[in-house]
Amino acid sequence: MYFHLDNASYKFAGVGIAVSDKPGGPFVYVKSFRPLNYESRDIG
Repeated sequence: MYFHLDNASYKFAGVGIAVSDKPGGPFVYVKSFRPLNYESRDIG
């Protein structure tokens, strides 16, 4: 799953990745990144 990931001050603005064996979870966090080192706000 890809999701918006941010910090408490809403400054990180990155993409998070989590995986699961089932669509409903539980999910395990894999990593986060900022595409081409730019903010990512709304990936939906």
